[in-house]
Amino acid sequence: MPTLAMFDNYSLMMPIKLFQARWIRQGIIPLWNPLLFSGISLIGDINQSLFYPSTLLFVLFKPALALNLTLLIHLFITGLGMFHLAKQFVKKGRWAVLAGILWMLSAQVTNSLNNLSILQSLAWTPWVIWLGLLLSKNKKAQWWLPIIITLQLLGGYPQHVLYAVLGALFLSGFKKKIQWQIWLKNWLLVGITSILLSSFVWLPFVETLVSSTRVVQTQIQSVSGSLHPIELIKLIVPTFFDNLRLGLRWGPKWNQTPYLAWYMGWLGILVPIVVTFSKKRTKLDMWLAGGVLFTLWFALGEYAPGFRLLQRAIPILKISRIPTTILGVGTILMILWLVTSLPRLKMKKNFFIVLISSGLIATATASIGYILSKYYPQTLWELLNKLTNNALFQSTFHTLERDALIVQSITRSLIFSSIFFVLALWMWQQKNWKFLILFLTIDVFISAQGLLIFAPNDVYPKKFNVTSRQIFSNFYLSPQERILTRNLNHPYADFAAYWEAVSVRQPFSDSYITDQDLKDFSHLNRYQQGLTPDWNLVAGVPIVNGYSTLLPKDYVQLWTDESSINQLPQINLDNQLLSDWAVKYYLVDTWFSPQEDLSKYPLIAEHEQWQLYELPALPRFRYGDTSAIELENFSETPNEVSFVFENQDNHHHHQQLIMADRYDTNWRAEINGQQVTLQNHQEMRMIEIEPGQNSIRFFYSPKWVYLGQMISSLTVFCGGAWLLIKRK
Repeated sequence: MPTLAMFDNYSLMMPIKLFQARWIRQGIIPLWNPLLFSGISLIGDINQSLFYPSTLLFVLFKPALALNLTLLIHLFITGLGMFHLAKQFVKKGRWAVLAGILWMLSAQVTNSLNNLSILQSLAWTPWVIWLGLLLSKNKKAQWWLPIIITLQLLGGYPQHVLYAVLGALFLSGFKKKIQWQIWLKNWLLVGITSILLSSFVWLPFVETLVSSTRVVQTQIQSVSGSLHPIELIKLIVPTFFDNLRLGLRWGPKWNQTPYLAWYMGWLGILVPIVVTFSKKRTKLDMWLAGGVLFTLWFALGEYAPGFRLLQRAIPILKISRIPTTILGVGTILMILWLVTSLPRLKMKKNFFIVLISSGLIATATASIGYILSKYYPQTLWELLNKLTNNALFQSTFHTLERDALIVQSITRSLIFSSIFFVLALWMWQQKNWKFLILFLTIDVFISAQGLLIFAPNDVYPKKFNVTSRQIFSNFYLSPQERILTRNLNHPYADFAAYWEAVSVRQPFSDSYITDQDLKDFSHLNRYQQGLTPDWNLVAGVPIVNGYSTLLPKDYVQLWTDESSINQLPQINLDNQLLSDWAVKYYLVDTWFSPQEDLSKYPLIAEHEQWQLYELPALPRFRYGDTSAIELENFSETPNEVSFVFENQDNHHHHQQLIMADRYDTNWRAEINGQQVTLQNHQEMRMIEIEPGQNSIRFFYSPKWVYLGQMISSLTVFCGGAWLLIKRK
């Protein structure tokens, strides 16, 4: 069985999961990550979902199997949740089944397969909305909803919690008879219980968030991920501007990550609109239509009138970014609108004939266009060029090769959409509901294929046996040293460059990715072998940069004046901070032509395309005068570092010990069993030491984690006691 190997799953999620799994197998829950950015909080980065159940799958199984199980389990969970939600609105089970299938195959769910934390949180959205609707008539929902909200938060993407709760509140408003006092009481109870129950998750997250660059991002960064208005054409032709499998991208955001609207097939778009504008419309139709339109407006973000005013009024919207996240709820509303409209659809014979004829004409026209672009591209291109007054010939973007691929992609999509529109419409006319559901499902399934790239399971190794290890075969990377990997230090050589090379292949760019590489993934393996962050975590190699969801604000300000979100910008090799932070090696992948001057740095190892250069560096553990400390009995885990040394040199003893790891107020220090003050020395850790033998212990003690665990435990205890009392 193949696995998915693209985007955040590969460059962020999987390395972190393998890092977590390795330490959990040793009986240690890694609350701190010492291998990125000279140390960052792992428990505080909610995106890494340390306490989410899927982490155990990575402890028990091989990486690719654990990933596949996680994806499949969550597809089942979210489909089942959508089924139960739809059952609140439709009488026949077949329409609830259709709702579950359409949601599982929607662009939002399918695209989230490339990011575990998004999928894990998004999967619970229909459950939150369903239980939210049951609050007024089912007391068990009052207990289950906080549990599901906590699970959704543990999944790693808190934006979905906010949108799911808002979706539940919105849908509950359509009810004819609603006792507002009871409604408000129930939601307040759920809100308070959810906050208390999930304290162990959000308390350390908030602490980490407020000290990260997320809270100081620019206005432009805060609206990144907005849906361009022209991309609304994807509601009709889902692969109009981009197709990952074809390496095709053009249009208004051809050099940026595409954000997708929902696609329900042509019949799926037509039916709700026809019913809503008919005499058969209900309050629910209008309510769902309003919700769908609002989520589309919100998803437009920077292009939506009044959106910046909304950001100013609700500051959390500026921190969360990616307005298109709300399309998860928008898609659910659209599906509910569809499945509640289909059973009530009435269509005159003449209108039916017009629709069938339109579908057949669209199929024939698209087929002719595809044949011409496939077998007679030159003739078609010249014809279009004449019709546009030589606009294609004069364009810097349009070429025969590009335009042929664009037309083939669009016409192929139109062929499938129109064919299944005709088939589904015919099944509706025949009242053959099983085949109607089948054709709608196939249509949406085909449209989702352009979002996924599959690879062999071995792209996720459990152990790090790679070529780059041979580079270090003659050198022992001691606890005193870090490395800098060129595969993040230069934007043209990192994972982002690789994802762009895969997503926008020739003839749309000078991409080095070929069809063969999409079979053996040789370049992806090369990136991994070069310890490209965050795969240095799997190898256990510490670096000063990396890729993270929440980047410490103080650390970024130390290195640069730029506003960074996920990673530091390029670090020049002559930067004195590299020496201060114990960066002794620079690992270079010469497959990319070096642009920096490496002549003044000793080349100490070579293997194939790899080169290892030595940089002038201070030790990671050193005295205040920067001289090295001779460590004995050294031991390091993510949460603790301990060693012994003799503070005596020619009848002279030193006063301070500096540890070139990032300072954090949650770290503590002990000398010979006695706790001492941990000082902030240029964003590093420093302690006062004693003459003679010093037994040192640094340990991570996150106060908000422990407070959150206490609150959550008390909440569980009190809730359990209350249930027992009520039963008696």
